[in-house]
Amino acid sequence: MGMPRIYGYTIKLDDKEYPTFGATNGADSIASKPVDARTVQATFKMGGKPFEVAKYSVSKNGKVLTIFSQGTRGGHSFNNVQVWDKQ
Repeated sequence: MGMPRIYGYTIKLDDKEYPTFGATNGADSIASKPVDARTVQATFKMGGKPFEVAKYSVSKNGKVLTIFSQGTRGGHSFNNVQVWDKQ
C-alpha cells in the first residue's frame, strides 16, 4: 500500500499564476479562468512553461463533474477524461 499524499492549489478565476504544493502532476503553478457558466480551464505549469491544460465541467443538474485534460509530460502527449458522479 502506498503512502498518503497531500497536495493543493488555489483556484482563482483571474488567469494569474498561483503556486501549488505537492501537485501529483508535478506542477509548480496553476492559472485558471472561466470558460462558461459551468466550466473552468486550468493551465498547469512547471518552471513557467505550460504542460497540461484541464477543463472542469459540471453538468446542468450539478451531479456530474467531467475533467478533460491534455498536455505533454516526459516527451509524451496525453489526453485524459475523468467523469465523477455525485451519489
